[in-house]
Amino acid sequence: LWPTWNLNHSQQPTVTSSMAGTLSDRKGINWQQRLEDACCEANIADPGFRLVSERRGRRTAWSSRVLVDGRTFQAQFWYDGKNEKNMRDNAAE
Repeated sequence: LWPTWNLNHSQQPTVTSSMAGTLSDRKGINWQQRLEDACCEANIADPGFRLVSERRGRRTAWSSRVLVDGRTFQAQFWYDGKNEKNMRDNAAE
C-alpha cells in the first residue's frame, strides 16, 4: 500500500492508504493536480513547489519541495535535472 496525503477539514495533512495497489497500477496519476485539488477543497492556498539542487561530485542532483499550508514536504528521491515533472510529482505524492 502506498500512503497518500489528504487534507482534512482542520487543514492538517493526514496519511491514508486509500490508493491501494501496485506502482504499475498508479502510473499516470497527476500528483500535482491531486494536491492542488485537495488544497482547493480544504480552502487553503495552492501548494508552492521549489526545486533544490545538490552537487554530487561532477554532477548535480535535483529534487523538489512543496509548501502546503505552512508545512514543507521533501520529495523522496533525487533526479537528473531534466526530470522536473517527476520531481514535483514525487513531492506532491
